[in-house]
Amino acid sequence: MKTPILNFYHNKPKTFSFLLVFLFLFFRQWERLFYPGLWAEDGTVFLRDAVMQDASSLIQQYAGYYHTLPRLVAYLAYKLLPVVFYPYFFMLTSTGIYALTASQVAGKEFELIIKPPLIRLLASVCLCLVPGLYEVLGNLTNLHWVLFLLLCFYLIRPVEVKWQKIELLLVFFIAASTGEPVVLIPVLLLRLILTLKLKNRQLVVANAYILLIVLLFITLNFFNRNALPTENPSSKEEIVIGTSFIWNQYLMFQPVLGDKNVAKFFDRQRTIYRYSGILLGILILIISFRKKYYLESFFLPILLSVFFVPILTWIVRPGSLLTYINVYGIWEGRYSFVLSPWGLLLWIVLLSPLLENVKFKYIAPIFILIYMINSAYRFQLKAYDKSINWFTEYKVAEKALDTGCPKAVRIPIHPVVYTNILLGQSDRFYFSFELQNDKVCE
Repeated sequence: MKTPILNFYHNKPKTFSFLLVFLFLFFRQWERLFYPGLWAEDGTVFLRDAVMQDASSLIQQYAGYYHTLPRLVAYLAYKLLPVVFYPYFFMLTSTGIYALTASQVAGKEFELIIKPPLIRLLASVCLCLVPGLYEVLGNLTNLHWVLFLLLCFYLIRPVEVKWQKIELLLVFFIAASTGEPVVLIPVLLLRLILTLKLKNRQLVVANAYILLIVLLFITLNFFNRNALPTENPSSKEEIVIGTSFIWNQYLMFQPVLGDKNVAKFFDRQRTIYRYSGILLGILILIISFRKKYYLESFFLPILLSVFFVPILTWIVRPGSLLTYINVYGIWEGRYSFVLSPWGLLLWIVLLSPLLENVKFKYIAPIFILIYMINSAYRFQLKAYDKSINWFTEYKVAEKALDTGCPKAVRIPIHPVVYTNILLGQSDRFYFSFELQNDKVCE
C-alpha cells in the first residue's frame, strides 16, 4: 500500500522533485539568509538600470545579449519591494528556477535515457551538488547559465512529447536572456525535421516557434552586440589542448573521482590523465551511438553541442581558457558549471541500464553515493561576503528612493575582485545609481 507521499511522487514526479530540490538548495544556502547581499551585475547593471531607466531597462543589452528575465526580476523588485528584500527576492527566484531545471530530469520524459524513476529523482538531487553553484546559485547575474541548461533539458525530450504553453513562454524568456543557444541550432533543425515526419501540427508549430525565436534573438544579439575584447584570441594549439582538458576534467573524471582527486590524478599521472580520458571518451561515444535511444532523446547531440560553449568562449573572451582548465581552483566558479552537470548525467545515463542486471544493479546507486560523498566538502553555499552588512548599507538606497536624496548612491556589494594579491589592490562592485531631481538634500 502506497503512502500519500509515494502516490504524490508517482503521479507528479517533477512537482515532487521540484519541492525536494528547492528545499535542499534552500538548506544549502541558509547562511545567506543571515548575510544577504547583491552579487555583481545584480546591482551594477540590472537594479541600477531599473532605477535609472525604469521600464526601458527591459530592452537594454548587456555583454552581448538582453538578459530579459533577470532584468524583469530586478524591475519587479524595484517596483514592488522594499530595498532590504532585494537580495532575498533574487535568491528565491533564481533558486526556484534552478529547482525547476533540475526537476526536469525526474520527469517521465527522461525515461528513455534513465529508466528507473528513483535514479531519475536522485539525479535531480545530484544536480544540486554540481560544481559552480557557489557563484551561480542565488543571484540573477549567472541565471543565464541555468536558463540555458533548462532549454537543453527541454530539448533532450523525445520529439513526440507535447509542449505546454508555459514551457513555450519560458523558451521565449530563455532565448531573450541568454546567448548560449547558438550552439543548439543544429539540434533545433533536426528536431523540426523529425516533427515534420510525424505530421503532428502542434509539434511542428512548437518546434518551428522555438527555432525561430532562438534565431531571432541570436540575430538581434549579433547586430546589437557590444564591442568585443581586443586581445588576441586563443591559438589553435591552445584550443586543442584546452578541449582535451575540459573533456577529461568535467565529463570523464570529476563525476567519478570528485574535485580534489582530479587534481591529484593530474599531478601524479599527467600523461595517463590526458590520454586515458580521451580513450575513455571515444569508447563512450562508440557505445552511445550504438544505443538508439540516445539519439531519440537527443541526449548525446545536446551534450556535444554544449561542449562547444567553452570553445566559443575562448574565441570571444581571450584569457578565459586558463580559467576553464584550472584543475585546482575552478570548482566554485561559474565556468565549472557549464559542463559539470553533463558529466554527472552522462555517467548516470551510462550506468542506469546496469540496474536490470542482477550482478551490476548496485553500480548506479553506488556511483550516486560516491558523487554525494565527494561533493560533501563544498556542501554549504556560504554567504558571499560577511564583511558587508546589508542591513546597514541598504538604508542609503532606501532613503534615496523614498526622498530623492542624495542624488548619487554607492553601496558596496559582492564580490571583491583581487587584481594584485601581492600589493593588496582590489576592485569592488557597487550598487550605484543617480536620481535626477531638484530637491535640496540634507
